[in-house]
Amino acid sequence: GDARWRAGDMNAARASFEEAADVARRLDDGEMLARAALGYVIGLGGFLLFARFEAGVTGAGLLEEALAALPEADSPLRAAVLARLAIEIYHSSDVERRVRLSSEAVEMSRRLGDSEAVVTALHARHWALGSPEMIQERLENTGEMLELAAETGNQEFAFLAHNSRFHCFLELCDGPAIDGEIAAVTDLAEHIHQPFYRWHAGCLQVIRAILDGRFADAERL
Repeated sequence: GDARWRAGDMNAARASFEEAADVARRLDDGEMLARAALGYVIGLGGFLLFARFEAGVTGAGLLEEALAALPEADSPLRAAVLARLAIEIYHSSDVERRVRLSSEAVEMSRRLGDSEAVVTALHARHWALGSPEMIQERLENTGEMLELAAETGNQEFAFLAHNSRFHCFLELCDGPAIDGEIAAVTDLAEHIHQPFYRWHAGCLQVIRAILDGRFADAERL
């Protein structure tokens, strides 16, 4: 499923992760179910926000099922499921739960000292704290994400951080900073060289062109 997502085949990726979830249920394997659920939401475009193109089963539903099947003890997998669930309920009216889930994910990942779990949790926190008065906390979180990306040499972490920073600077109407983040995202997309990242970098370029009133460029992009 992961390989199919990275190749840009969303439908095949979804089918693979759904099959993996079915196998996990038959085996009564909570960890396998959690990995399948995480793959499902990421494979449908949820790497940067919530899952898209869902048909039938929903990412939030799968994650809720996985969370119930996992042991309650701290683990990177449980922290990731908590973080992803906070993102998947982004459009729900239950803001308090979204913030609570993301807080649990951050606290657990810090206790574990797991860099990947921390980045995943901070990314979820970015979307959970979507209100304007929390912009500074979100910006500080992206700084920590960048530090962890540099420490681990993980370009996907860096992509998440720069994309989150783009949205912060968009809210702050900081044109030069927006341009800097678009350039960073575009450069990372070329290095990662996978369809999803290149597509998303193009999306940010479209946003910038529309903001500038360059509608012909936006349509071409």
